[in-house]
Amino acid sequence: MALVTGALHPDRLAALIMEDVGAVRPASISQGFADRVAGGDPEFDTVEEWARSLQARNERTPYHCFQHLARHGTKRLPTGKLGLKRDVLIQRDFVPLELWHYVERVRAPFLLLVGSESAIVGPDQQTRFRQIRPDIEIVTVQAAGHIIVHDKPEEFERAVLDFLRRHTL
Repeated sequence: MALVTGALHPDRLAALIMEDVGAVRPASISQGFADRVAGGDPEFDTVEEWARSLQARNERTPYHCFQHLARHGTKRLPTGKLGLKRDVLIQRDFVPLELWHYVERVRAPFLLLVGSESAIVGPDQQTRFRQIRPDIEIVTVQAAGHIIVHDKPEEFERAVLDFLRRHTL
């Protein structure tokens, strides 16, 4: 959203920061998400069960983040169980995308944060970003997955504030 808005309204953009999201959403990612949503979400009795389910095998993010997500991202269903607060129709909009033409239109300083343990923005996309925007700053946060702000909050904050100090403040 920030990329598209910034490209369409450059006068409203002082800087652009993207967290482990690229200009391409391949079919494999979009279809995988759509299939999971279409398959239905699990239902649990407690927030703690949801937190454990959300955490799954992610050992990078502190457990309290999953507790927070479970507490605020679930709702009591008519069955008495807890389910996610989301519309299953979201799957219709999760389609493959290619947004390089928006990257080309961004004129503001641009920071792309990438988690070293994430496959969302691979070397091919990073190379393409640099070809289009030689001045882009790409920061790889070590030992972070897709949601860097959860996995490495201090490193995330340091990179963002440093970028903003140099470009907007």
